[in-house]
Amino acid sequence: MMKEFLFTKEDYAGFCENKESLVQQWAYKQLIKFYPDSEITYKYTKKFIQPKMLKKIERMKYAIMTYLRESWELIDADFLFGLVEGKTEISFEMQAHVLKALAQKGSKKSKIVNLLLRIDGQQTDINTFLVIIEALEILQTDEAYAMLRYFDKDFSSDFPFMETYMNVLISYKDEKDIKLNFRNPY
Repeated sequence: MMKEFLFTKEDYAGFCENKESLVQQWAYKQLIKFYPDSEITYKYTKKFIQPKMLKKIERMKYAIMTYLRESWELIDADFLFGLVEGKTEISFEMQAHVLKALAQKGSKKSKIVNLLLRIDGQQTDINTFLVIIEALEILQTDEAYAMLRYFDKDFSSDFPFMETYMNVLISYKDEKDIKLNFRNPY
């Protein structure tokens, strides 16, 4: 027996056009939950990820980050690159999530590392930093590894996410990092 829903994806699309931001956010979250691979969901992702929309509906960024994390393969890489290249008004945290989605797609890895370097050159919070190192773990390139090693100078032994960082470093399977990890268990 097929499950029946109270609203269709077309209904949710209509709610996404509502003038109330709370209704828009609710409808978009329902699209992500019930119809993640729908063209309608993709259409509203492209609409809501725009800087002016993210400023208007601050909480929407969390729904979009969830969609990027869970459905990255459904989003066009050129569209994502367009969001983070050049002068952008998207927050560093959102840029990091977009770049992680691009890393998962696996193309233009060198370009992704360069864009990650641009974000890291700014003052970022710990959540953004963690998304950056997750993207670097996915990339597995010499440039990504060099960026990870560059972070060493920024850490002290009381860095709260040292274990996460070391696990990402070990994923590159460099003998010196593995030895360092066993000598210095965080």
